[in-house]
Formats: sequence, structure tokens, C-alpha cells
Amino acid sequence: VPEYWRDMLTELSWDVPNRIEIRMMTRYLDMPKAEVMRMLKYAGLKEEFRSPGADFMMVMGLQGYWSTLYRNGWINKEGLLTEIEAKELEPAVAERVYKMIVKAEAPARIEEGRTLTRALIMKGYKLEQLSKEECVTLLMTQQNYDRPEAEYIVAVEEAGWGSPETPLEFRRLVDTQRKAMGEEVEEIPEEVIDAERAFLSVDRRLKEAYGRKAPQSEIDSLEVEKAEAAAKYRELLLLHGL
Repeated sequence: VPEYWRDMLTELSWDVPNRIEIRMMTRYLDMPKAEVMRMLKYAGLKEEFRSPGADFMMVMGLQGYWSTLYRNGWINKEGLLTEIEAKELEPAVAERVYKMIVKAEAPARIEEGRTLTRALIMKGYKLEQLSKEECVTLLMTQQNYDRPEAEYIVAVEEAGWGSPETPLEFRRLVDTQRKAMGEEVEEIPEEVIDAERAFLSVDRRLKEAYGRKAPQSEIDSLEVEKAEAAAKYRELLLLHGL
């Protein structure tokens, strides 16, 4: 081979990574998207397909890694989004990957948790050494839970200390779980819960009064109180669309 052509022929003879190797490299090496696109060029991919091809390679290579980080609480939602955005994926692709990971890993984050530290935080709340908001904040800052997840954990612990007593309290606990899973739910105002408790309380007292054959004056008073409590409860249910 003439010397003039030797270097060019040598350059052409070098092997380049194939697409499977490129995908594996995106997983284990901190490669920017531009570098992945350059490698896809040498692998023979047409220019118009290099950007979506690079997105595909990076998502296939990194989604499992990102899921592990998020599932184990090593990063929160904000950290996950930062990791994804740093790879300069197309906005629609980045958003889709982010939502898929958050939705898929939410149950594991809530169920498994960081047990020991979480137990200590909840103990402080139970002993009234921490307020509810302080407890939620610590779960977020020390355990990397997001607010809906932290609020659900607190709600479950509260249920363990004294189970929900009214239908709306049960519904609110279920809604808290749904919110932690990323669903949109209507908040049940505290005044509606209080009105339900008041109505059920006077209803129990009235039944007890009938059971022990209380004086008619006491029963009449409780009947009036029950009617007033029921009216207020119905009014609040209608007001809040419940």
C-alpha cells in the first residue's frame, strides 16, 4: 500500500462500537448526549435519527439505574429530575421517563422505607416531642420522602395508634395513600371531619340514652342536638362536594 494511503486505510480499518456496546457505555460511563450521537454516526446511523437514537440508548441504559436510586431513597423527585435533565434528552422523552419512574417506584418507597430512622422520628411524634409538621419535614429531609409520601406514612402511623373512627377518616387515609402514589385527590377539610365526629358522637349518646331508658327530657335534648349536628354535617358535605 502506498504510504500516502496507508494512514487513511488504517483509520478506516479500525473497528467502532456497535449499537449494543454504545447502549452499555451510556449505562456505565458518564457520557453526554453529543458523544453518544457522535458514536452513532460512526456506527452508521443516518443524521436525522441520531438524536432520538441517542435518547433511546440513554434511556435504555440509565432507566434501571435511576429507578434504583429513587426506589432506595438515595435521591428524591427533584434529584431524579435533575439527573434526567442533565442528560439533555428531548423534553417529551425526559418527562415521560421521569413520570414512569416516579409512578412505578412509589409503592416500593412507601412500603420499604428507611425503617430505623423512620421509627425514631415517629416515636418523637408519638411522644409529642415533635409536631406533625416537624415529623413530616424530618421524613422529607432525613429520609428523602416527598411530602405526599411523608404525609401518608404519618397518617398510617396515626391510624395504628388509634384507628380511624368515622367513614370520612377512613376515606381520608385512603386518599392520602392515593396522593402518595401520585394520584390527584380532593382534600377533605378538617371541619367536615369534625362535623361528622360530632354527629356520630351525639347519635351514640342518643342510642345509649334509649338503651338505659333515660328521662324523656334528656332524650328530647339529644334528639335536638342530633338534628342540629346532622344539618350542619349535610350542609358541609354539600358545600365541599362530598
